Amino acid sequence: MRKLVWLAMFASAAACRASFDLMYIPDANETLVHRYDPVNRVYLGSFNAPARYVSGSNSTPIVAVTPYGGLPAFYHGGTGEFQTSTSDTGMASILMRSFGTEILGSTGSSIRRYDTATGTLLQSVVYGGTMTFGATMAEIATGRTAVLGLSSAGIVVQTYSSTLGFLNQTTLVATSGVASDAALSSMAFVSLGGVSHLVFTYRNSSNAVTLARVAMNGGLTATTVSTTTITGFSTTSTGTTTSVMAGHGGTFFVTGLSTTGSSTRIRQMYTAGGVLTTSQDYTTSAFVAPASAYWQGSNIVAPEPCSMLALAGGLAAMLRKRRRRQ
Repeated sequence: MRKLVWLAMFASAAACRASFDLMYIPDANETLVHRYDPVNRVYLGSFNAPARYVSGSNSTPIVAVTPYGGLPAFYHGGTGEFQTSTSDTGMASILMRSFGTEILGSTGSSIRRYDTATGTLLQSVVYGGTMTFGATMAEIATGRTAVLGLSSAGIVVQTYSSTLGFLNQTTLVATSGVASDAALSSMAFVSLGGVSHLVFTYRNSSNAVTLARVAMNGGLTATTVSTTTITGFSTTSTGTTTSVMAGHGGTFFVTGLSTTGSSTRIRQMYTAGGVLTTSQDYTTSAFVAPASAYWQGSNIVAPEPCSMLALAGGLAAMLRKRRRRQ
């Protein structure tokens, strides 16, 4: 019996990968949420939810969803079971905080905090600085929040304390370099080798999909901006966007409608030593990404199955040794 258990463990270890990314992607019709493993390219089903924006955290199985201009609601990411909802509408983006008990919602002009268990509004703050529309958010170092949006100067990023106190604003891309419809994507905060970046896409003045990497000094303050034009994503409509999501090990994913308009393109990338590198670039017909203006997916970096398996095996061995000594 013992031999069979160990053989099963080794077989499982050989079959698993060192990490597990789980994407939640709203359907093109905004009536359900797809689950997809972008590293192993495995479709994991879907659940019904009216969603254009999805956000989750690896600290909770609950994910937050909302249609455009709708009210955030909470679902169990594994079963798809509805949990609760807030009473506020008008959301332009949402962000599940890393500790999982709160979400942040942007109305475009204000940022709000909600309790994920009850949907209760905890706080509402009008955006500071000169930002005229807050499009998307990302958690950065020490629980602070970065907000990406538009101002008369162009694309800007603001930072807020953990209690939503306004800290600073930095202009990233001048108005002259942005298409009339900026088509901003969602934003990811990634760190590799001690170097942190905010990553997002937008349409440049030639309407090409452009990847922007914003170096974050100490993980807190935006400094230099690097831009790269990327291909393979639909530009048929000026409003069609990609979604940018953080992955494991300092990587990130750019996901969006492919140039065919009938499949989804996924590009996994990372920045090391200032060099932008692509580790995967493919299309999938497992689901079709939204073609609507601005949508948001969410990638959950789940516990490593191989590590968990080894840990369980080691714990079992320790327990057997203790029993023998007693």
